[in-house]
Amino acid sequence: MLNLVFKSILIILSASHPGPESGDAPIIVRQGDLILFGATVDNKWSVESFQKGLGTQPRKEGSYDVYDSTGVFTLNSSPNSNKVVEFHVRFRKSFLQTDWEWEPKKYYLTSVMIENFIVTQSTTLSQLKAALPAYNFHHAYGNYHEGVLKDVYVLAYYDDAKTNLYWLAIGRKSD
Repeated sequence: MLNLVFKSILIILSASHPGPESGDAPIIVRQGDLILFGATVDNKWSVESFQKGLGTQPRKEGSYDVYDSTGVFTLNSSPNSNKVVEFHVRFRKSFLQTDWEWEPKKYYLTSVMIENFIVTQSTTLSQLKAALPAYNFHHAYGNYHEGVLKDVYVLAYYDDAKTNLYWLAIGRKSD
């Protein structure tokens, strides 16, 4: 009986949090387009189009809209702006142990699909570069590595060994 209950719980959890094997990532970046939890972000990257996928009640911290329940925050061009400049997916607390006010209260627990490659917190920099050669990932600064395709950039923040992915920052080069 206990075994049946345990299996049922695992099935429910795996259905609510798709893993990298499912191919059903809640955040998708493909050919310059962005889909957040099933909602397509408009070409202007308006706050409203992000809220369609992330929720309409973010916690405001200056120019940041923090979506605590998803582990995502957006950086807007100014505190009262309707334009998102960049958004961050936080997989885990930084090894820098810095607490920023815009840090989500929860971390992003699943995957991001970039083109057709599933990225999780365990994706190494070598895997990212090999899977996404069109992005031409390179060392940007510090522990950041940047890749660009069309007008969308992806900054991946790794530990010193480049094996633990802490967060992704995704933005538009044309802005």
